[in-house]
Amino acid sequence: MPAPTPGSMPGHRPAPKPHDPHSVVSPESVDTRVGDILGEPAADLREEFEQLDRAHTVLRDVLQEN
Repeated sequence: MPAPTPGSMPGHRPAPKPHDPHSVVSPESVDTRVGDILGEPAADLREEFEQLDRAHTVLRDVLQEN
């Protein structure tokens, strides 16, 4: 019977990997992306909601990556 590997052990979580400092998104890039989204015309509340949701997604993704 082979010995268990760490990934096969119940409750085992892999060690977190450090972030690559070269992949950090610049604040200017985030500002531009959010500004582009919020600069689009919104004809009604539904479109405005979708804009805000997309802008929020950009911010959330950047915060989770960095």
